[in-house]
Amino acid sequence: MLARHTLALGLAICLLASVPLSCQRMVARDLAAPRAILHRVALDPVRGALLTYGGGFSRTSLRDTRHLDRSTWTWEAANPPTEPTVNQRFGMVTDLRRERIVLFGGNSNGSFSGTNETWEWDGASWSRVSLPTSPAGRVIPAMAYDSRREVVVLHGGVQTNGLSDTWEYDGTNWRQLFYTGAGPMGPAWMVFDPLRDVMVLLAFDGTWEWDGASWTGPLDPGRVDNDDFPIFDPTRGAVLRIGGRADVDAWDGVRWNPVRPRLEVVWPIGFLFDPAPGGGVMLMDDEREHWRLEGEEWLQVGPFLQRLTGMGPARFDPTRSRHLTVDRTGRVAARDLATGKWRVLTVADSLPVGVSGYAWDLDLARDRVVLHGAPNLLSQAGRTFLWESDTARWTEASPPHPGPVAVQGAMAYDLHRRVVVCVGGVAGRVASGNVWEWDGQDWREFAPPTGPTHRYHPGLVYDPDRRVSVLFGGQNANDTWEWDGTSWTLRNPGDPLLDGNAAFGVYHIARRRVLASLHSLPTQWQRFAEWDGDAGTWSVVTTAGKAIQPSTSVLPAYVPPTAELLALANEGWDGNWSLSSADPAEALPYGAGCRGSDGNTPTLSADPLHLPWAGDRFDLLVQDYSASSRLGAILLGDSDSHWSGEPLPFDLGTAGLPGCALLAAPDLFLPITLTVGPTTWSVTLAADPALIGLRLFAQAAVQDFAANPAGLVVTNGVALRMGDR
Repeated sequence: MLARHTLALGLAICLLASVPLSCQRMVARDLAAPRAILHRVALDPVRGALLTYGGGFSRTSLRDTRHLDRSTWTWEAANPPTEPTVNQRFGMVTDLRRERIVLFGGNSNGSFSGTNETWEWDGASWSRVSLPTSPAGRVIPAMAYDSRREVVVLHGGVQTNGLSDTWEYDGTNWRQLFYTGAGPMGPAWMVFDPLRDVMVLLAFDGTWEWDGASWTGPLDPGRVDNDDFPIFDPTRGAVLRIGGRADVDAWDGVRWNPVRPRLEVVWPIGFLFDPAPGGGVMLMDDEREHWRLEGEEWLQVGPFLQRLTGMGPARFDPTRSRHLTVDRTGRVAARDLATGKWRVLTVADSLPVGVSGYAWDLDLARDRVVLHGAPNLLSQAGRTFLWESDTARWTEASPPHPGPVAVQGAMAYDLHRRVVVCVGGVAGRVASGNVWEWDGQDWREFAPPTGPTHRYHPGLVYDPDRRVSVLFGGQNANDTWEWDGTSWTLRNPGDPLLDGNAAFGVYHIARRRVLASLHSLPTQWQRFAEWDGDAGTWSVVTTAGKAIQPSTSVLPAYVPPTAELLALANEGWDGNWSLSSADPAEALPYGAGCRGSDGNTPTLSADPLHLPWAGDRFDLLVQDYSASSRLGAILLGDSDSHWSGEPLPFDLGTAGLPGCALLAAPDLFLPITLTVGPTTWSVTLAADPALIGLRLFAQAAVQDFAANPAGLVVTNGVALRMGDR
């Protein structure tokens, strides 16, 4: 205990020492199992569990068979000895009589030309079935099981052009059904209604029904979207149509009738009826989150997986200790640091419209997201939308100057000048080199005499230590420039590491470097590099001498409280990566403070630019206290569970502080003078290896004579870990 107290005392009095500390000990961690899109889900009747197969991300394809473990809501690899030659755009359905899953058609290259192979899953392995007759090869066929006639029915699909033939499969052969009259054509979704003995098919031109001999339709035309899925719900005795935002309609044989409005999940990709206890109509979204329809509500079942679908790197919101991102439709999602869960925040009816290829960033000074784009490449004016955290709504701004017209540019928030910088993009099909800044009210255009060449999809990151915005990479560009608010400086004329056609980045506070995620879509490579602004050079990010090169398109996100770089999967589900120090510094808030006389609760937090790294400056921020408060103290100790024989948290009500609790052992009591606005308490830590890994706990007490009999209120606690860069 004495040794620990001695170290704690050293935090307040030591000076920067000359002991060199390693800056290269980084650890990479794979945070998730492989994930995919374009896969299919069906019930495995042998195992009584849901089975998913195939899929991919971008231009990479997967052959991947998995069962859902309902006890943990995770997909476990089945590892069969053989798997189908195709892995996307196939049809797949359960044959209940034969207890098989039947797969037909599809391909592995994302084209509109498919095979005519038939495969079956028997509960343990896949096998290709050789048959006398088979439908022509195709992709995206509609398939469903007719439980009355006990056959699999297949219709349409695409083989370069749309198809309109109908077949059935009894386990021994395919038989084409000849019918009279027109029918649906092309890709579609289909389900059997056992109460009405008809197949219900959703096609682009409307809803069709198949009675075993002929098609009737289109019924209720114009009411079907490309993302609609049909499913039969035996509890309702009706076919349901679940839309691209999980809105639900029921089919009465004539028209679709609304059941439930849309659900703000990231994107539904699979629906089925799970007969297992606790099952029912199940939805799986593109984060592999699982939902169950009960009555008119979707209930979440199972944990969120760490999966990002945003258009750029996630931004850290220090006010609420979370990441924010904006997806392709303009929805804002937040990622909780403790759980890794993403939650959609945007009110659905406020989504920005009329913008394409937009750029966005978090305006910290005004606590809002700024999004800017244009309707298309030939537009004459841009549009700006603002998203407020308090209302979770987008509103369109009407600035005196409409801002850049370009799309597919980049934004960065200048922390010191309190403006959002916007660079690059495409205008009138010509890449733009304009520089614009948003001050919360209006756009201002800059036209410096020299600057970067025109480009789109560049990376733009603000460096708070050097107070410049760093522009790098993009389509057909591999140079690096820095913008100081007045002029451009060419820092690196070209580096092959930046070759590619898209770049994203974040600022790594602990390393004091810009970290870039670089993409090349044609060859699908991905790598990380870091920018040394002092030397003007790029280098590949490595761990244990090996370059970090995830196998799918990922977007970077930085976690200031733990100095951790996250690489979050942008498409599919092929893994999220974490890059952090082997001995990370941490400053994590816990517990809650008590309310002051002005109704606000004072808070304590670490400055994300100055975490407790050995050999560096460390700052704690006290804020949200009463304007009349003048004195306070930092309480610092080595425990958050006990002090002087008493358990923590300790109720301070008996000491005249009702509703307040002692959260950290006050081994040290360090007085501070409060200023108007946030007050910073700073200390320079010794570069002493003995400090690395030390855990301490902090809390602040603030004078507030009108708050309670004791005239004091306290903040939340902050759990500290001394780190090594």
